[in-house]
Amino acid sequence: MSIIAFFAAKLLAFGTPHPASEHAPNQRRFSALNHRQRYLTSTGLACLTLLIFMMMAACERRPPTSGSDTLSAAQVDAILSDPVKAGVDVDARTYRQRIEQRGFDPVTVVRGRELFLARCASCHGFAAEGASNWQQRRPDGKEPPPPLNGAAHAWQHTDQALLRMMSGIDHGRQSGMQPLGDELSEAERLAVLRYIQSLWSDDIWTRQQQLAGAPANH
Repeated sequence: MSIIAFFAAKLLAFGTPHPASEHAPNQRRFSALNHRQRYLTSTGLACLTLLIFMMMAACERRPPTSGSDTLSAAQVDAILSDPVKAGVDVDARTYRQRIEQRGFDPVTVVRGRELFLARCASCHGFAAEGASNWQQRRPDGKEPPPPLNGAAHAWQHTDQALLRMMSGIDHGRQSGMQPLGDELSEAERLAVLRYIQSLWSDDIWTRQQQLAGAPANH
């Protein structure tokens, strides 16, 4: 915004008419010059106004971010060291080993936890435990949010299928889940998936990885 203000000041200064000297030999020349300056200033201000409105509109369309874009090593360590903060049912040492053995980036997992809390936990639960009645269809025929911690059927889909579901592609027609394609980037959706998979037991993880289709990139 400071750059915009700078150019606006320059345009205003450029368009300010300068008084002609009493001894100017050609009064019409100064009058024409001032007229041209005023024209250029009005055109420039119109373009500047349009630019400001375009920038404001772009900011309004931008989805709000969730959590921190960058995480310090201390923040990552604090979350992975506290099973309650991580939303897992195993001790911190086991959780760290699980993440390492599966080739997950700890920063990605913690980032996925932040995004999960901001975008998914209100329906799927703080620890991805799902709705209490997730096995009972609603009156409208849709299924309540299921557990994502390995207790339901999420692991029965490949990584690519789960990512498509999150983005709104090939989404279950009987689910009430809102697609996240317009709210989360591809990297953010992958981070959410990695966090969800970090909650799965070794048995569930192994069975999911044996499904047809290559896993998503780490």
